[in-house]
Amino acid sequence: MKKLYTSILVVLLSFSVGQVVAQIEEEESKKSLFYYSGKLGAASNIQLSLQLKSLVATGSYILDGSGDFFTFEGRLTFDKSGLGLRVFDEENNYIATIEAQVLSQEENFGKEIEGIWRGANGKLQRLKLTKIAEFAREGSALPTSGLF
Repeated sequence: MKKLYTSILVVLLSFSVGQVVAQIEEEESKKSLFYYSGKLGAASNIQLSLQLKSLVATGSYILDGSGDFFTFEGRLTFDKSGLGLRVFDEENNYIATIEAQVLSQEENFGKEIEGIWRGANGKLQRLKLTKIAEFAREGSALPTSGLF
């Protein structure tokens, strides 16, 4: 039950970060929020929400078990296959960077994300995420210009 509440909290907090658009292909342009579950390091399970607006990436993640909450900001590479993020703690202190590959299939942008989390102290951890859900904001609320 705690995991369900944590997942709901991640999604709700993610919507407060801002409006988002992922314009990868015509159909993908209506996607706004991507939700992932996976591992950070060998033992930490995380729930992560990723928002894209053009090539700008924002979002948050929660560590299962401890409930520690982190936000991030960064960029998607121009070819949409990589992601570079700066991670901040609850007090908005910089704590890490994430460099990751965005693994997609023809009709499934961002199916998985794999990379390295590098702490400000130099500590390295592997990051492996699997997409669980996509949320879309369709209609006139989506920006129609300035994308790519």
